[in-house]
Amino acid sequence: MILNDGTPNHSSFSANISEALDISITSADIFPQCTWSILDHIGSDHFPILIEFSKRQRKVINRDKFWNFKNANWDSFREAVDICLASEPMADDLTHSWTILKKTVLDKTRSNIPRGNVKHYVPYFAHNTSILSPILEKEKTLFRDL
Repeated sequence: MILNDGTPNHSSFSANISEALDISITSADIFPQCTWSILDHIGSDHFPILIEFSKRQRKVINRDKFWNFKNANWDSFREAVDICLASEPMADDLTHSWTILKKTVLDKTRSNIPRGNVKHYVPYFAHNTSILSPILEKEKTLFRDL
């Protein structure tokens, strides 16, 4: 689907002609949420084109989980892994053996080692120190003034 509405987006100064040379295309499923407009001239023979997409994105909340090794049931884990690996002998096929080992360890880990979310974790960065903070603030100010 073409977003252009026919508004000229190119101006030839030598021939004194304005025409719609640049084409903006989108798929049919997002076409209704798109708006297309030409911005003010900024010195080039092509005008800047603004395409806005009005569909809201769902915010993905990533809850990193950690293994709580302090509360692990190591005896049960060791026994479960040993029983499972003893019942499934390792074959000459290294890929198959690796898959079995990996699946066994992960399955028994999930059932014997609790997991939890990291809550209100504030990482410590070296730039939070009293020496670097004023320098970084000055850098922010300089970039903001550009």
